[in-house]
Amino acid sequence: MQPNATHTFISAGIAALGCTFILIQYGYNRSLWLDESLLAVNLIQKDYRALLLPLDHNQVAPILFLWIERFFVQFFGPGEMSLRAFPVLCALLSIVLFWNVSRKIIPDDATRLLALALFVLSPSFVYFATEVKQYMADVLVLLAVYHALLSSFRYRMAVLSLLGVVSLFLSHAGVLILFTAAIYLLCESSGKHVPVRARYAVIPVFAIWLAGFTVCYVLFIDGHPHRGEMMNYWQQAFPPGNLISRDFVVWSLKKTIMLFTGILAFPEEYRLFIPFIGVYVAGVAHLVRTKKYALLFLLTFPVLLHAVIAYFRVYPFDHRLILYQLPLFVLTISIGFGTVKDALVHVTGLSRAPLLFLLPAGIYLFQILRDFPVEREEIKRSIRFMNESVAPVDAVYVYHGAAEAFRYYRETGRVAFGNPAVFGRRHDGYPEVFAADIAPFRGRTWVLFSHLNPFQTQAEASFILDYCSGRGVLLKSFETTGSAVYLFDLQTDKR
Repeated sequence: MQPNATHTFISAGIAALGCTFILIQYGYNRSLWLDESLLAVNLIQKDYRALLLPLDHNQVAPILFLWIERFFVQFFGPGEMSLRAFPVLCALLSIVLFWNVSRKIIPDDATRLLALALFVLSPSFVYFATEVKQYMADVLVLLAVYHALLSSFRYRMAVLSLLGVVSLFLSHAGVLILFTAAIYLLCESSGKHVPVRARYAVIPVFAIWLAGFTVCYVLFIDGHPHRGEMMNYWQQAFPPGNLISRDFVVWSLKKTIMLFTGILAFPEEYRLFIPFIGVYVAGVAHLVRTKKYALLFLLTFPVLLHAVIAYFRVYPFDHRLILYQLPLFVLTISIGFGTVKDALVHVTGLSRAPLLFLLPAGIYLFQILRDFPVEREEIKRSIRFMNESVAPVDAVYVYHGAAEAFRYYRETGRVAFGNPAVFGRRHDGYPEVFAADIAPFRGRTWVLFSHLNPFQTQAEASFILDYCSGRGVLLKSFETTGSAVYLFDLQTDKR
């Protein structure tokens, strides 16, 4: 199906708007936050061979993603722009692939435009496009595999074979995506009118995928030393074992809300996301009613598969790890909106029902503009303040949530002072650990914070500041988004 010139022009404008938001966010060059800095320190300190081994700080990422990131660091320097270049490229390529995939799935021009707008203007998509993590590569892998699946070019099977191997080493979600693709290809090849030769064409593809997965599993998954730590960290991302328990129902409801308010970023205020759940169900119902079972499978099976393997504690079901399915949810919701629009026209004769499409796109645009460019933990500003005022005799205490970002910016020359820094420990239920860390300090002492959030770390920061205030006088302070720094004149600890 070929869109007309007007819709092509509008789609180009929507795509350009999405790219503009991404490039502005990229150029804004916000500070690395905690998770990014944990990975960034590995990338600037390790060569290609060292990246084959388990990473420091309990970090886990696909090897091909790490090598590509290392390439950018090696040739363009260790700055944030270099580290974020590959995720940005993945996002820009994803926009092109999404438009092509949507053309193969959605026949209606207006519905396709809605789908494109929801994808490129999604706050989650715009934000993670500039995150030093592999999540945007996950999105690119899904769209690349689906584009090949839904195409009919001559060397399709060869392309799928290559894509499969690359996917396994570029994305942790690649296994789930390929499992879905394998079932689709099996069903496709078993059709009544499929030539015998074409039925056997899937065998070498599956063999190559299996060989790639075996190598990936043996080298990078089996017996990984960080598995225990990761399983503990993602504890809430695994469903309760009893499928008929109240806990399982609560977990399922929470994850459903997560999908629509986290990944899809529909407003949680006043439960405004609930109508969009209904629209998603309408999209699924439309696919069932029109007997588009193959498409229904491609759009809905991955989330069910992910939930099943989470139940068996194989791979967590959580926001960032499920982000690769953003295109699938967007397409299904767009189909649902198209169904609602057609029903309004049919039942009420409402000629302006297509204007309904402006609602979700407008919500996304409002949410992006309300807080754009995004800031998270602007430790660079705190460090700049310190650079201007630190004296050679000053002591420096770095809160544990700021430690890796501070190390990264010291490695890259952003920290202009050479004062030794003492890195704070996690308290693990014993906040007096903070006081013990600071107790030896006397005189001018800088206390640097980052990774401040209202759930835990702001309370920890308050404990540290109360302790320091009880021992001395606050001389200077600077506070910014997610970060702060204070200069105290501390006296001897009288405890």
